[in-house]
Amino acid sequence: MKVLFITNYREDIPNGAAIVAYELAQEFSKVHETAILHPGKENRKWIDEDGLTHYTVKSVGISHLNFNKLSTDGVDGILHFVEEFSPDVVHSHSYIDIALVVFVWAIKTRTPYFLTVHSLPSKLEEWGQLETTGGFTVPLVKIAVKRYILPFYNDCTAIIALNENAAQDLRKAGYKGPIEKVPNGRKLELFTSQPFTDITQELKILTFVGSIEKRKNQAFLAEVITELPLNYHLNLVGDEVDPVYSNRIHGILDKGEITNYNIPGALPSEEIPKVLGQTHIFVSASTAELQSLVIMEAMASGTPVVGISNQTVDEFIDDSVGKNLPKDSSPEEFAREVQNICNLDQKNYETICQNARQKMSEYDWSNVRQKTVQMYKKYLENPPRNPDSIIIKQINSIFSHLPDIKTTRFLKERINIINERDNNKAPKNKVGIYKHRKWALLSLATAFLSVAIYFLVKIFRSRLIKIFIKDEKRSTKKK
Repeated sequence: MKVLFITNYREDIPNGAAIVAYELAQEFSKVHETAILHPGKENRKWIDEDGLTHYTVKSVGISHLNFNKLSTDGVDGILHFVEEFSPDVVHSHSYIDIALVVFVWAIKTRTPYFLTVHSLPSKLEEWGQLETTGGFTVPLVKIAVKRYILPFYNDCTAIIALNENAAQDLRKAGYKGPIEKVPNGRKLELFTSQPFTDITQELKILTFVGSIEKRKNQAFLAEVITELPLNYHLNLVGDEVDPVYSNRIHGILDKGEITNYNIPGALPSEEIPKVLGQTHIFVSASTAELQSLVIMEAMASGTPVVGISNQTVDEFIDDSVGKNLPKDSSPEEFAREVQNICNLDQKNYETICQNARQKMSEYDWSNVRQKTVQMYKKYLENPPRNPDSIIIKQINSIFSHLPDIKTTRFLKERINIINERDNNKAPKNKVGIYKHRKWALLSLATAFLSVAIYFLVKIFRSRLIKIFIKDEKRSTKKK
């Protein structure tokens, strides 16, 4: 089986959705012919030491944001690569930008196209940096979900939900197509090799790993540490994506005259197992986590978790592995539960550690790969027999939900080109489609991307301005 994965994150981004995309592709490359399409420094194809084929699209990154240079040459390069690789299955972790070029190609060639959803449609404005861009983004995101994202979902072969929470949210948002539940995975051997921490140590280490941003709610954890004795130490590991929120955290700690904490910034992924191996309790107050990799990693390392109720905490955490606290819990209540676990003797503490590790045993990447392959085969063995009229309707449906702007009108004009395709072509004759319809598809895909970039820039513009202003102020202060 030939599988093409797509992500709109660079390889160096310490983001859960990015990590999953690259690690899943690497796991697949052990057994299947696999490629991954992603942003990079230049447009080029290369093969890594594990045999995974990469095609990078020239891009520029700002924090976790990424802007790809999707000029005519850029889109042409993507299409050449996809045609040459000719995947049996496309599995995307994004619905914008690079993913759109391949999406149109997949519809025209009737190639199964799966999309893993890494954020809840009902809480999209809370994810990443959207929450810091101002109140106007909330109605804008709701419009985007209804008029662009859901139509995109509906034209995929199937949507992959990480858990039941995600599946229910998709239905609630209005998605009516097939849903397959396949969880995230981890390289469990990196974490299960860690010894259980000695709970009898005087110094108690509490750790949270995640970007410093409002959704991760580290400010709550800062308040928790002010309620604990000085022999409790808080590690907040993660890159600073929201300087304003980071200043709020430091304000809480400074006000309480707290020194028993460390905010080292983001750490390389290979250092996280060691950090967790030295942690007595993993603490989380995130307001929304679809399926948090770091909680899975903490449990695999045998670290108890105390967390405020969210999608991941509700899925994994109970009294056997830590504590699941209500959303309205106070820092004092949270601190009390932390102390209750830290006051256990080593035997009872290790029982919790073992329970946590055992609960993660099924989430090794090898198991997730097998589940994913079974899902692919189900659709490959029973493909939808869509006539050309349905294919045209699928593409039309996407654009019909977009705003009536100049780019949308341009797209609608180009869609008429599809009606001129040669009816004698075999449904899966991909090379023929590329050779004879390349420029039609290129125009369509390029214009399609213009609309996606329009949404992207509109959503993130004020946030980027804030970042540039703050970076400039910092540089001035340093001088």
